[in-house]
Amino acid sequence: MGAEPILTYQEAGLDEEWLKKLEERQEWVAEKEAAESAVKHLNGVLGEAIAQTGNKTVTTEKWRVTVTEGASVTIDKKKLLELGVGAEIIEAATKRKTYQTLTVTGIKQKEE
Repeated sequence: MGAEPILTYQEAGLDEEWLKKLEERQEWVAEKEAAESAVKHLNGVLGEAIAQTGNKTVTTEKWRVTVTEGASVTIDKKKLLELGVGAEIIEAATKRKTYQTLTVTGIKQKEE
């Protein structure tokens, strides 16, 4: 059995309206990626500024901003196979990755 042929959208029976929706989707995807990149950059700037104060959480009238740090650990299985298995060898094959997240939550306004 051969692979299914890949058709153009016209060959598949789709119209120009479908193509417009696809183009709109891709514009939104590009905008989302740009926004995510900007947020990631600003998270770093804001988090670093908070870290320099020695605090983990600060508030404004609208926001509570908390810096959370953590790490993830993975084991490189190829390295384990190359080196053999043992406590010291497993440690040598362990990769550590540190990360920081920024959490922003709204502040509930007091009713007067």
